[in-house]
Parts: sequence; structure tokens; C-alpha cells
Amino acid sequence: MNSSTSNFKSILIAIAAIAVIELVYLSVYQPDFSTRNNLLSLSYAKGDRFGRLVIHDKIAHYDQEEVHILQTGDSSGFMGIRPLIVEEYLPDNVNYVNLSCCSNIGFKGYMGIFKYFLERHPEMEAIVIYHTPLGNLPSSGNWDDGVELFGSNENLAMFGADIYKTYASNWTLLQLPTLDARIAVTDYLYSFGRLVLPQGRELSSAEGYRVFRERLIEDDGYMPHLGGGTLGSWGAQHECTYPAPQYMSTMFGGQGESYIESVYGEFADLAESYGVKLVLAYQVVPCPVGEGAGTQAVRAELQAFMAEHPNVIVPFDLADTWPKDRFAIPAHTKHEFSEELSRRLGEALQPHFVDLSVVERR
Repeated sequence: MNSSTSNFKSILIAIAAIAVIELVYLSVYQPDFSTRNNLLSLSYAKGDRFGRLVIHDKIAHYDQEEVHILQTGDSSGFMGIRPLIVEEYLPDNVNYVNLSCCSNIGFKGYMGIFKYFLERHPEMEAIVIYHTPLGNLPSSGNWDDGVELFGSNENLAMFGADIYKTYASNWTLLQLPTLDARIAVTDYLYSFGRLVLPQGRELSSAEGYRVFRERLIEDDGYMPHLGGGTLGSWGAQHECTYPAPQYMSTMFGGQGESYIESVYGEFADLAESYGVKLVLAYQVVPCPVGEGAGTQAVRAELQAFMAEHPNVIVPFDLADTWPKDRFAIPAHTKHEFSEELSRRLGEALQPHFVDLSVVERR
């Protein structure tokens, strides 16, 4: 009995010690919630995945800023939309934030990002999903947990569920203040207390990450497509086609709602619950879009969604075609056309926010 009581006291003492440490760290350093997480692996021998670094750094940076219109989505917006240009078409003091990253964060990742900012930024007026319709319309692969949209490619592994868990789920209650010190502590340990290596190691040595970090401050989160690129004969002779929409299964194995209606509907409900506007903005495509059965079915599902949610803003068609020489890859325009692409979005948003008035925070 005494042994059991002693063990219980030891557990209580350990819990109390942890609580004291956490409270002292919270009081002294006042860490922001955006850096108290385990999204980054911080391995010793290799850098973190580019997408995880982008999301971690963007959220930590923009969580300190005013956010009136928040964009997230795949790399078509990350490497295409320049916020400073979009803001030229918006009322004074309206801040447009580009928190887009990559298709492997999926719609679950977009949802986690939006929920995090909507909860913490009452000044928000709209959320924007900017994505290419070529291969990144809602589907099982970019919504359901555990699905690998890109197969076994480790660099492109889906991690939207991790984003949601880290920033928007009930698990955030377990993210203690000292998690804020993970980068500094691992850096110190990996340098062996500065005896072997200098502190301040880069979390990734990739050229793309260096460019991203520069652009994060310089151009509000936009990053140009690196390495040039050309489509060659891609799309020259063939129309773009969309696969038929995927449908969810019902409890009894039947066909339920399409992913287009269901997933977009989740975002429409989220926007309505916080009193903000939802914008579904499609990237331009480098080929004419035909009228195959899949394409017609996708259009029908989108029309059904818009009829059910008339307040959702859908400013572009699925088939807004640009010449293929403006593209580096099917989803990315070249850097020299990013200004025109951003003006396209700014002009489309302008009439929907012309009466928006915000007060600049001092």
C-alpha cells in the first residue's frame, strides 16, 4: 500500500513539475500558438519536407498580421498569385494573404488553415480556395484521411490531416508552450552545444526554400516557379478533359453525394458559420476544354453546388484558357505572367468587396 501511495505521489510531483515548467515558459517567452506544434520533424540528418516548412512558416508569419481575405490552396496560387497586386483592386487597408502551398496538403489541410485563422482573426472577411481544376477538384484522394494522392513519393506525401490535427482539432489542447522551443533546442543539441557545429542550421538546404523565405517577406507569400519549364507538345493537339466526379459511399454501400458538392459544401458551411464570404477561384488552364462526359458531369455538379449555395463566389469558369507558352507546367504559369494572373483575380474580386471598409490597426 505504501509503495502504491509513493508511486502515486511521484506521478503527482512529476505532473506538478511539468505544469510549473510550462507556466514559467509561457510567462517568460509568451510563445505564439502558431509555433507550439510538431508539424516539422526536425530530423538530424535531413531537412524537413518543403511543403511542411512552407505551411509552418506562413502560418507563424501571418498569424502576427491582420488578415482580411485569406487564400489557401495548391501550388497554382502559391506560384501564381501576388497579394500586393491583388490588393490594388481592393479597398484601402484590406490585407490579402497568400497562404497557398501545394496540392498534397489537400482540402483537409485547407480546412485546417481556414479554421485556425477564422478562430483567431475576427477581422477576416473572406476565405479563398485558389486551385487548378486540372487534377485538383475535390475527390477521395485530396479529402479522405490516409489516402495517398501521389502514391509512394515521400516528397509529395499527403499531410492535410496533420495540418488539421495540428491547427484545428481538439488535439491542439495538448500542444504545450515549450513546444515553441523545439527548433532552438534541437538546433543546440545537433550542434553539440556549439562544440561541433555552429548554431542556426538551415531547416532545409533546398534552393526553393531559400527563395520562399525571401519572398515570404518581400512579396507576401508568392513564390515564382523555379527552373523555367515548357509544356512542349502538351495540350497542343488535345483538349483538356476532366474525369467524372467521384461519389461518396453511403452507410449501406450505395452512392452518396459527389465529393464536389460535399467538400465544397463543408467550406460553404464554415464560411457561413463565421459570417465570411467563400470564394472558389480556378487557375487558368493551358488547353481548350472539351465537352466530354466527365467534363459535363463536373459542370453539372458545380452548378448544383452553386444553386444550393448562391452566396458562394465562383468568379472563373473551369475552362479559362491561356496560351500554353505562358505555362511552366500545366498548373503553374511562368513568373513573367504572374502579374497578369494576379490582376485577373483582383479584377474578379473587386466588385464583391467594393463596399468593404476596414480600419488600419496601429
